[in-house]
Amino acid sequence: MKKILLIILAFGMSCSPPAVEGFSTSNGIVGELYFDQYRHRYVDVDVEAMKAWEPKLLKIDPEEFNSHIKQHLLNQQHLRAAGLLYQPYIELITKDDSIFAVVLSAKDYAAFKNFDKLELQRRNKKLLVTIEGKKEGVTIIRGERVVSIEEKLGVTLDPHKDLDFPDASR
Repeated sequence: MKKILLIILAFGMSCSPPAVEGFSTSNGIVGELYFDQYRHRYVDVDVEAMKAWEPKLLKIDPEEFNSHIKQHLLNQQHLRAAGLLYQPYIELITKDDSIFAVVLSAKDYAAFKNFDKLELQRRNKKLLVTIEGKKEGVTIIRGERVVSIEEKLGVTLDPHKDLDFPDASR
């Protein structure tokens, strides 16, 4: 009887839990949609702009920036190293303040094009996103399916609101 109980416990502990807010798992990630300081919307990747940005990216030392900008720059460097810089991706910030780049199919990515950071902030809303996928490297997740996108009451993160950045939407 003890052996059966131990086998059941061992099997139960080896099963992957579902994604939990603030943690990435082998099954996916749950986090808040993150907009960097230049982006108010997620739009199609401008390959020419990314190609112009890429040499600059290589010269930037992420260690010189605050934690959110640093994580965003590291994500871009990791995406470049993995050959994914030109793929559609979003960024999610988790409860533990980590920012993950989530590479998506064009179809899944399209679901995020309708959201505007400034509009969400005006309405005091944020987006809680659940995505199934597999972790590829430290900060990259290959999204396999968007499970949910929920508007929640709360402030869309803007860690740069005290900085004087140009408005990229104009």
